[in-house]
Amino acid sequence: MLEAIPHTGRFHQIRRHLLGDGMPIIGDYRYAGVEVSDTLGSLLGTGSRMLLQAKSLEIDHPVSGERMKFEAPVDSAIQRCFPSLV
Repeated sequence: MLEAIPHTGRFHQIRRHLLGDGMPIIGDYRYAGVEVSDTLGSLLGTGSRMLLQAKSLEIDHPVSGERMKFEAPVDSAIQRCFPSLV
């Protein structure tokens, strides 16, 4: 489990950095590869689901400038792998 706080909107930023550090995201077929993704997805019971989720997003409203925060529940595939998140 890893928390990432990107500061730019660069395309695939988190995925590329983790691959560069030798820690590709489970289910990331583009960067981890098909064999690794299929093997780990089978072992964890997540199938082809990429285990990457934005838990929250904070932005400034474009008109009012008010800081807004949006939160999402933990995805069920991620909950199966990390039950302590529930």
